[in-house]
Amino acid sequence: MKSMKHYGFTALVLIAIYFIFFTENPDKPFRQANQTVQNTLDQSDPLASQSLTKIETHHGSPTAIMSQTDLIELKNWISAEASSMDSKSFDPLISEAQIISRAQNLNMQQIEFLKELVLDTQSTSVANERILSVYLLTKAQNLALPVLAEIANQALSKPGPHDVHSLDETLSMHEKAMKRMAIDEFFKRAALDPSLKKSLYQMIQGIQVPELKSYALNKYQEMFG
Repeated sequence: MKSMKHYGFTALVLIAIYFIFFTENPDKPFRQANQTVQNTLDQSDPLASQSLTKIETHHGSPTAIMSQTDLIELKNWISAEASSMDSKSFDPLISEAQIISRAQNLNMQQIEFLKELVLDTQSTSVANERILSVYLLTKAQNLALPVLAEIANQALSKPGPHDVHSLDETLSMHEKAMKRMAIDEFFKRAALDPSLKKSLYQMIQGIQVPELKSYALNKYQEMFG
């Protein structure tokens, strides 16, 4: 039998997310939870003045400028890393350490590049590349939070209904999984830093997938009362 590591940790992340996601009740009402958390919002929020739907990149700063070659290198690294996950020599522990190191050093232009890779529903990128891009963003510094919000808030490219086991259903599942990763990471940051609570709630309000919005609102209520 193959070792579990040969399946790649991103595949395992996807499986775990799907398992958790489909145990949620997509029809659970969230209007009452919505009102409750609205009444308990903390008005102090360092991100309140920063739009969660638009990031301004300071192109005049030398550290923010990347050449096209640098962006291509990042894309090639993602492609190579995603492909290596199916290799027998793949070591998830080493890969995880490399990914976290790379994520911690992402600048805003790189973050924007990853966002576009994730949100481009017409992209030829394979699923592993897009899920790896989201994973990088979840391991980045807090300046990636508005981008995670954009990922969580984008509508599904194929909202359905879908035929069972169809390509559109599979694509929709992938998109929901990536959005769930973004949402859960935002909750983790807010749990560590309550000043992010208002930004978290603003992100939740923009979620367009009903079952994900219901999940997020109920989690918010459970976490913050």
